[in-house]
Amino acid sequence: MWGALHGFYLIVNHAWRAMVPHLQLPPFPKAVTHGVSVMLTFLAVMLGLVFFRADSIHAATHMLLAMFSIHSAGGADMQPANHLLDGANFRWCLVLLAMCWWMPNTQEIMREQRPALDAEEHLAAHSGKTTLLWRPDRRWATGMALLAAFAFFSLSRASEFLYFQF
Repeated sequence: MWGALHGFYLIVNHAWRAMVPHLQLPPFPKAVTHGVSVMLTFLAVMLGLVFFRADSIHAATHMLLAMFSIHSAGGADMQPANHLLDGANFRWCLVLLAMCWWMPNTQEIMREQRPALDAEEHLAAHSGKTTLLWRPDRRWATGMALLAAFAFFSLSRASEFLYFQF
């Protein structure tokens, strides 16, 4: 299902790119079209991850219906999520969403090391976005060491392996 969904997304992308020049749409500001594109991509990825993580198509459909409040998410394997948007949980969701949107990605952090082929144009366009750049210095070494120590000491916690289905 995961591969079929990605194939569908690619078909929609290529069809849209082929149709846009022929649609004679009124010109929209670039900020508007970019914002709509980013939101549609975010929504497509979010919906796709439900199918990636679900045990079956039935479970994925059930989760999607619950996400959009079409029916409750009750059941043996799913608990109602009414508490997720209350108080501190809602604030955490906003903080984490803001980090996803506005924090630099790994390509931007590593841009001085040329992390990808032919990425200079894209990275140059986003060069003012961040001052968070990787450099081989003590600050980065300390941060990575602390992160590695945290990961090491968290190994004793039980957690389900994400890719258990594969």
